[in-house]
Amino acid sequence: MVVNLDEAEKCLDLAKKKFSQNDIEGAIRFANKSIRLHPLPEAQAFLNLMEKKRSLQKDSPSEKSSASTTPQPKPKPSTTEKSPSSNSSTYTKDQVDAVKKILSIKNDYYAVLGVDKGAQQIEIKKSYRKMALQFHPDKNKAPGADEAFKIVSRAFTTLSDDEKKRTYDMYGGETAERTSSSSNYSRAQNFTQYESEINPEDLFNMFFGGQEFGFGEGPRMRTYVNRSQRGYNRFHDFRQQQQPQDDGQGFYKLVPLIIFFAIMILSNLFAGFFSEPETKFSFSRTRVYNTLKHTGPDLHDIPFYVNNREFSNSGLLNSSSKLKKFQRDVFETYVQNTRSRCREQMEFRQEQIHDAHGFLGLFVDQEKLHAARNIQLPACDLLNRLI
Repeated sequence: MVVNLDEAEKCLDLAKKKFSQNDIEGAIRFANKSIRLHPLPEAQAFLNLMEKKRSLQKDSPSEKSSASTTPQPKPKPSTTEKSPSSNSSTYTKDQVDAVKKILSIKNDYYAVLGVDKGAQQIEIKKSYRKMALQFHPDKNKAPGADEAFKIVSRAFTTLSDDEKKRTYDMYGGETAERTSSSSNYSRAQNFTQYESEINPEDLFNMFFGGQEFGFGEGPRMRTYVNRSQRGYNRFHDFRQQQQPQDDGQGFYKLVPLIIFFAIMILSNLFAGFFSEPETKFSFSRTRVYNTLKHTGPDLHDIPFYVNNREFSNSGLLNSSSKLKKFQRDVFETYVQNTRSRCREQMEFRQEQIHDAHGFLGLFVDQEKLHAARNIQLPACDLLNRLI
């Protein structure tokens, strides 16, 4: 997350440099890249200004006549495109070999992420972070890197979800692809739909874009319905609205709904009587929560405090599985709190950088800018160690 912010600031500086060279298109290109890396308010304002200048240039007849009389800009892109040195410097042989390897094992998600079938979620997330940075199109320009990046994202979204992982272990990626066009499609239909649930770039931003997402149970997915099903649902709802209601049968149509809601209400009432009491905790010592506990070495030994009497009566000491689940909940809460502090520190640093740039970056206070960029982000450093 911090890396993206620094890269965004560098791209914004390049955009301003392009503008000082009267290269409006270059300025717009680098401003857009800065916004994609991190949504800086200053970059958005600069981009709006550049787009206005570009539209004014297109509408100006003097610009059109000058463009027609000066054919010199044409050969510049052709020489850069033909020069083998520029193309060879965009990617290395190791990057090409790594991309080929991912493409050759694209259906073996465990091999793609470099984990075994018994790997824990923490290992899968760490492997995804490493692989996503390695194959992201902005960092890897080798041929096929974009497809390799999608394969890595697909592997993570499958293995980080228990239900999808079970389906994958049963059918495998290759089986799901074959059955998508055969009579056995219905058996693997759920698996093939998983691959389109989340955009690889959105998944990448969940980990590196500075946004708040819960990593405890994998990223939150967006569920999509195919177009034909959506069209049918809208048509069905329209037909239901157009059909006249029969007053004599209206009550009988509501009976199943009444029974359904009654069952839900009763189940919630009984659940309140038989559910186990929730054990509370605090990350700071108080008068009530004064007994020190730790989450365990596998969860970074996070210290927290409980009420000794409440903790003893909870039954957690008699069940190792319940105790581990409780420690996991404490750890996830600690991660969320750390992520919130990291976001606040990043916003404060960005405000200081914005103030140092002045209006549209035209009056930059270099001393203040240097001090702002060197502001430490301890919560972000801690978050990187935790996840």
